[in-house]
Amino acid sequence: MRSRGHGTLPLYIGGFLGPFGGGVLAVLVPQLRDAFAASTGTVAAGIPVYFVPFAVLQLVSGTLGERFGRRRVVRSGYLAYAAFSVLAGVAPGAGAFLVARALQGAANAFLSPLLLAGLADEVPPAQIGRAVGTFAAVQTAAVALSPLCGGALGALDWRLAFLVPAVVALGLAFLPPADAGHARPWRGCGR
Repeated sequence: MRSRGHGTLPLYIGGFLGPFGGGVLAVLVPQLRDAFAASTGTVAAGIPVYFVPFAVLQLVSGTLGERFGRRRVVRSGYLAYAAFSVLAGVAPGAGAFLVARALQGAANAFLSPLLLAGLADEVPPAQIGRAVGTFAAVQTAAVALSPLCGGALGALDWRLAFLVPAVVALGLAFLPPADAGHARPWRGCGR
């Protein structure tokens, strides 16, 4: 069986990126506290500062995706996520870092829901349940793996925990999902 578009792998990788970016900070707090000469509370605020804009902007991201085209909005979201990840990685202080984290979360709001919609277009109707379950499992894996990966990258340099996802997001910008209505309809049952 052949899928439409680029396939599901870029959608799953994109689904991994958002929760990973949200959770990677947990193990980096001591390093960031020292790097920014800030309190633990200030640095740890980078977690909710990421997730609040992410949650709020999901209320409009689907509408904007439909209005301006899913492909364009997701590509822009990836480019913004990459830019704000770099900004977090080179932030000179805690204030700039927290602003970068908020902008990362805002950019991710335009990724996860639209990737899920793209996934629904990418797979045959009979496989949507399995594909959505896999997407959810990938996002859960990202939450579970973000401390491990963040710690490993942080052992080299804490900036890598933000710069590596920036490179991934930049690559994914070249593989956005198709716009709604541009996918070929599946023919036959179970194909």
